[in-house]
Amino acid sequence: MLSSSAMPPVSPREHVERIRRQRYFIGREERNPLAEDMHQAVNYLSQELYSKDVHFLMELIQNAEDNDYPSGVLPALEFVITSKDITCSGATATLLVFNNENGFTPANIESISRIGKSTKKSNRGSGYIGEKGIGFKSVFLVSKNPHIFSNGYQIKFSEDPSVDCGIGYIVPEWVEDCPSIADIMNIYGCLKSLPTTTIILPLKSDKIDAVKKELSGTHPEVLLFLSKIRQISVREINDDLNATSLSQISISSEADALTRKQIGAESYTLHLSALENKTGERQCSYYIWKQHFPVKPECRVQKREGIDQWVVMLAFPMADFLLSSSRESILLDSQWNQGILECVSSAFVNAFLVLLKSIESAPAFALPPIFKFLPLNHSSIVLIDSVRLSIRNKLIGVDIIPCETCSSLKVFRKPTEVFRIESAFWSIINRAVKMGVDVPNISSHGTHILNSYFDSEVYDDELGFLGIGYVDSEWYGKCIQGSDLVALLPEDIYFDLLTFVAQNWKAKFDSTKMEKIPLVKCVGRGGLLTYMSVYEATKGDERLCMLSDEECVPLIINWNTEFSTASRTLFMPLSTQKALGLFPKKTTVMEWLEKYVGVKSLTLHEYALVVVKALHEKNMVLSFTRFIYHLHSENLMPEWNVKHICNLMPIVDNCGCVVAARSTVLVPSKGKKALLLLEWIENLRTRGICIPKKFLSCIKYGNWLKTSVGYRSPADSFCSNAEWGCLFQDRVAFADVPMIDQEYYLGNIIDFKEVLGTLGVRFEFAEVMSYIGNHCFMSMVTGTPTGDMVLSLLRFIRFLEQEHIQSDHLIETVRGGNWLKTCSGYRSPVGSVLFSSEWTVPSEISSLPFVDIDFYGPEISDYKSELEKLGVHVTLKKNYNIIVDNFKIPTGPVTSGAATLLLKCIRYADSCRNLVKVLKNRQWLKTNAGFRAPRETFILDPEWKCLVKFADAVPLLDLSFYSNEILTYRDELMKIGVVLSLEQASNSITNYLKQLLSTSSLTKEIRLALLSCYKDLRDEHKTFPADILKFMQKQKWLNTTQGFRTPDKCVFFDSSWEPLMAVARLPFIDDSDSSNGVGKEIYSYKKELKALGVIVGFNQGADFILSCLSTAEKPQMHMPNVVNRYTGMIVSDSGITSESTEQNVVPMSVADCPPLLVSSTLESLLKCMQTCTDPRNFAAQIRNMQMKTTLGYRYADQCILYDLAWSSYLRREDGPFIDEAFYGSEILSYKTELRLIGVVVDIGYGCTLLEQDLKHFLRVDTITRIYKYFAAFKWDPRNKGQSWIWIPNGSSSGHWVRPADCVLHDRNGLFSTRFSVLDKYYEKDLLAFFSTLGVRHNPRVLDHCILWRSWECTCSELTPARCSFFWEFIGNRWNATTAKLLSGSVTRVPVLSCGKIILREVEDVFVPDDLLLKHLFDQFSSEPLFVWYPSGISFTARAKMDTIYQSLGVRAISKSVTKVESCDLNMHHYQVVEARDAFVSPGLLRIILAFLTNPVLENGADKRHQMASYLLGMKIFDMTEPISVSYNVKTSLGRTVTVKGRRIFRWDRENRKLYMQRSDGPHGRITRMEMATSFGEEISQGLLYERVDLIPTLTDLLKVGFLVDFDEDEVEFLLRTKNLQLFSEDEDFIMGSFSSH
Repeated sequence: MLSSSAMPPVSPREHVERIRRQRYFIGREERNPLAEDMHQAVNYLSQELYSKDVHFLMELIQNAEDNDYPSGVLPALEFVITSKDITCSGATATLLVFNNENGFTPANIESISRIGKSTKKSNRGSGYIGEKGIGFKSVFLVSKNPHIFSNGYQIKFSEDPSVDCGIGYIVPEWVEDCPSIADIMNIYGCLKSLPTTTIILPLKSDKIDAVKKELSGTHPEVLLFLSKIRQISVREINDDLNATSLSQISISSEADALTRKQIGAESYTLHLSALENKTGERQCSYYIWKQHFPVKPECRVQKREGIDQWVVMLAFPMADFLLSSSRESILLDSQWNQGILECVSSAFVNAFLVLLKSIESAPAFALPPIFKFLPLNHSSIVLIDSVRLSIRNKLIGVDIIPCETCSSLKVFRKPTEVFRIESAFWSIINRAVKMGVDVPNISSHGTHILNSYFDSEVYDDELGFLGIGYVDSEWYGKCIQGSDLVALLPEDIYFDLLTFVAQNWKAKFDSTKMEKIPLVKCVGRGGLLTYMSVYEATKGDERLCMLSDEECVPLIINWNTEFSTASRTLFMPLSTQKALGLFPKKTTVMEWLEKYVGVKSLTLHEYALVVVKALHEKNMVLSFTRFIYHLHSENLMPEWNVKHICNLMPIVDNCGCVVAARSTVLVPSKGKKALLLLEWIENLRTRGICIPKKFLSCIKYGNWLKTSVGYRSPADSFCSNAEWGCLFQDRVAFADVPMIDQEYYLGNIIDFKEVLGTLGVRFEFAEVMSYIGNHCFMSMVTGTPTGDMVLSLLRFIRFLEQEHIQSDHLIETVRGGNWLKTCSGYRSPVGSVLFSSEWTVPSEISSLPFVDIDFYGPEISDYKSELEKLGVHVTLKKNYNIIVDNFKIPTGPVTSGAATLLLKCIRYADSCRNLVKVLKNRQWLKTNAGFRAPRETFILDPEWKCLVKFADAVPLLDLSFYSNEILTYRDELMKIGVVLSLEQASNSITNYLKQLLSTSSLTKEIRLALLSCYKDLRDEHKTFPADILKFMQKQKWLNTTQGFRTPDKCVFFDSSWEPLMAVARLPFIDDSDSSNGVGKEIYSYKKELKALGVIVGFNQGADFILSCLSTAEKPQMHMPNVVNRYTGMIVSDSGITSESTEQNVVPMSVADCPPLLVSSTLESLLKCMQTCTDPRNFAAQIRNMQMKTTLGYRYADQCILYDLAWSSYLRREDGPFIDEAFYGSEILSYKTELRLIGVVVDIGYGCTLLEQDLKHFLRVDTITRIYKYFAAFKWDPRNKGQSWIWIPNGSSSGHWVRPADCVLHDRNGLFSTRFSVLDKYYEKDLLAFFSTLGVRHNPRVLDHCILWRSWECTCSELTPARCSFFWEFIGNRWNATTAKLLSGSVTRVPVLSCGKIILREVEDVFVPDDLLLKHLFDQFSSEPLFVWYPSGISFTARAKMDTIYQSLGVRAISKSVTKVESCDLNMHHYQVVEARDAFVSPGLLRIILAFLTNPVLENGADKRHQMASYLLGMKIFDMTEPISVSYNVKTSLGRTVTVKGRRIFRWDRENRKLYMQRSDGPHGRITRMEMATSFGEEISQGLLYERVDLIPTLTDLLKVGFLVDFDEDEVEFLLRTKNLQLFSEDEDFIMGSFSSH
């Protein structure tokens, strides 16, 4: 058969038809034996090779990049997506791809119709990146039927297997009319010429959105790494022309190309443009870096054979597009890709450095954006992230970081040598520079500082990537001090500096050298500006201060020069203080100055106090006096401040000593000289002189004034007048009052009344009364008040009243003390009670504090009026508050009078909340049932008298005890809880009933009475009390068969409920005569019970039945072994099945049967479902009950309803079908209800249930029927990994196996022990079904690998047939995947030993690529060393096996053997032969010189002649003894196998000797061909030792020449056939060499 390259030209259609017939056997009667494997292989390739649905887009772009284009054409690729179905395939969207390439060739069509064949493999060196024919097949991920129109070809492919050959994906089919060229032109545009190639992809419906998304995300950078494609466009065509969209990207220009030969790199600028119909055209420029790297030997792969260089391209955007971050995945386990990734970091660093140096002359702000190109983001893929880290590590060691110099000079340092500073400090430096401040180089303080334009939060990520951190805290102090910033900065920037220090003090500068940097300005001694550090301010003798009054600052600073030694105080300059006052962040600076520097803000007065306390020298005291005088005269200090300072000033005595403190105190004079003191004080007041407070206080509280009780202070004395002075002269008052002794002062002291008043003397009578009251109160409090003392007080009060003198102040003073003795102890008069007969009843219910008459005697009763003024209660009147305040709980029964009094207290008292609270809970009201609490007491009302009849004892208030007067207090009775209204009555009765119910005291009689009352009121059409009705409806007061229930949870029994009693726990009302029952009388209240909610009929209770069903969950019930009457299958409670035998059959008894839904019960339940409101919920409950099936007892959702439809596939005994004989044929009328409860009714939904019972069957005919049912309804098992395949052993036995343990076919019979081969057991029509379960058609490559591994472990000998079948299978499926699987499994390979195949380690055998060596080792080696080949194998198959063996690690013998030549020759027996007589002839030289003229050798005439001359003077030694040579190979255990061979010739070129073994010697005959070959090899190796690649060619020439004895005519013909000739100088050389002969 002719190869595709040798085929005669045919039309495109004929070409396609020939492919279909010859390759895929279409139109031939026979079937391609590899059809199924080819389909599975290409299906695996398309699904596994790519990780995303839209990978096809990149493949199409790569294919377009690899295509060839006509000259003068702008290579372009255009994608058009349309909603028109031009292929008539039913697609809702179609993608068309147009490419103006040269078009598909027949070779391309051949490639695309195969697997793993590419027309570009031989062109790798030309830069091809895709593999046309493989990558194209990824379009099947988005299209089922791709079409190709190119160079007359109109073909399509289908992912479904072809009906003609059973192969999908790669079988071409000619396209007749849908679409036509005209259809394509209508889409592309009739006014444009159609590109050569059009690919049409009808899109799968679920891939349309993904394709549109990928197309819309096409960005300009796609073109950056393409060398041919210059334009890509995307169009979407809609029916609405206004909605048609266009997107186009193209390379507009290329410029600034520059080549760098020393590193194999080039750079240039690309300008891209993007055009969209919505946003218009946008442009972007990219700096492109392209660098070449040699391919490392360890990274070479077969797919990239012939490529010697990697090209790494990097693109740096010069302006921003919104770049897409998505890329197709990279095969990271490829050595090729790993090698490329290792070069990326070097290319990036080189490009980055070149780019950085190219803009060194640019302004400093232009440098940082370059660093945005750094790869910052971490990758979860370790290999990718290692590239990023490699770039970082390379850049760290290069001077790339611009440093700050505060000038135009640019300095670059390594990232590890550069540091950042805080942005706030940068602001200070930059402001200072802008204002002209000469800031020295900030990088001169031992640290290189990052350029200010770069030191920005915008570049935080870049700087972090390079490891550039911030300077340490000590640097700031060095910079501030070294640059003298405090002195150079203007005031506003100076305070910015202090703000920076203040804000970072705690975090950075505290406890650092910053404490000793002079930061704070101050005025030193002599008025000079100086600077103080924090350490000096806090630890030194002098402290730094500020004045709050700015006007006084200059004055104080000047004076402070004199007082500084005394005050130890320095001040901040005036200008600094003013600037601080205007500074926006004044608060921050002040807080720092006060907290950490110790600066204190002083007032003028505070400063004076500091100085005055430190005055210890005479001159300084005098200076300070002038200072204070100046302040006073200039009104700079208030007068009181001046006086205060003067009081503190030391005194200079006559000796000039400074007296700082005085110990003398002024004491007021006693005796009559007091008048002089009073006169002096009055004189000072008259003159307006203010008396010091301290002095005045001494006079006011000194005991110097004579009174009636001795000397007292003015503040404790009184001065009487004529109106009331007699009271104290007559000693009427019971208390001593210190009255001024006017007689002692001769009556003159009254003249100083105003002065005495100033000093605290009191003159008013009310004040005297208050004093007497306080004195009396203190006496009675500090001591025990006697009865006489109290009576004296009462008498004094009566005396004052009789004299018409006010006693209010006295009473007010004494009434608050606890001095009045009562029955409750000493108490205040206020609230006490003077007992009389009207207090008798109140005393029953209260603990009143009665005055102790026994203690005071009857006389105290005579002072009722005085006692009442003091607050004592003498009469009751309407003073109910005191009873409430002193209320006590009576110990015995409460009398009617006391009860009435309590109601009065509730009515009239101001606050009776606590009283009411206490009375509510106490049993104090007399009723007909004894004393009860108010809330238990009723007042009879005819309106609700009838309700009392069902209560045994309703406590009614005893009106005969209280009289009708108590009814006048209805409101008060209601307050304490007495029941008066119908609402309250019903509520109380309800509570009473609840109490009876809670204590189980609600008797049958009360229950019937309730119903009777309810019936009576309903009959009389009266309203039944709501509370009682609610009790009857909501409380569980009715006893049922299921316990106490509310009426709406009870059932009124009749015969219609009987079928449901077996499955439902129905709460029937207890009609027994027990204590909790209601008896048969209950049936007379059916109407009332229904009104209360009781379910009285079957039809009414469908929903209620739902809640009473007895199986809320599937119970775990014991089920005995049951024999299926149809199949003979035993179903046990353990779920194990076995054949039926008499020994293991257990007969069932009625007692052992689980609960079943009998016919009547099931029918009743199904009827309930028809009437209930929630049939689905009802069904969920029934689903948990059990029904009888042909396979035993099953829950409803595990049953199937059998009808005629099922009989087409299965018999009744084949599954859990409902037993129609048990339930009757009527059950078929309830299909809807049965479907709801889970019964499988429809024929197509029984797979799951049949799956559950499948493994219980043993008969192969039953299992086969189920399999056919599964196949018909596409059964998908829950777990395909389980044992679903039955392998029969006879008709009724066998075992279950997993699909993974089966294959459909085993043509060669290799896997009979490993797999179950299904075509042995089942009909052909079931094999397709088993395939859907995961059963493989044939054993895989992996299975063969496992098989071989088992042979290695168990077999010492293999049959040739089995071994041939194995390697035939491997050879037919040989690819990279097979190689990888095989290399991981095979450690031994077959060799032939003594006619038997055995397995040996791959390290111990060899591929016989050199037959001479094979012959030598076979002849002399005792062990088999060469791999086995099947008999009759072709040369092609043998070459493939060599490839397979070598991929497994088997070495070629030619590359493994070590040749060892003997250095010593046996020269005892030899004969010298003249060379020219033996071999050296003109013919030999002609061959050698003609070959040496090859231009590749670059040999000049002199060199050629020199090489030929080695032969001219050569001596030939004809040896009798052989020239031996050894060949060694090493095996896995280090053992060496050695064989010896003979060497015919040995040439010592330098000594011009040729040793030759005699052909007819004693060691065997040597053939002429062997001699010719050996002679050619030896001479070629001696001449071409520098070009070993040319040795075989020269050897062949010399071998032919030797065989014709180097005859010149023969040699001439030989040279012509090899296209070789001699130059004239070579002819002359030969003639000259042999002219003498």
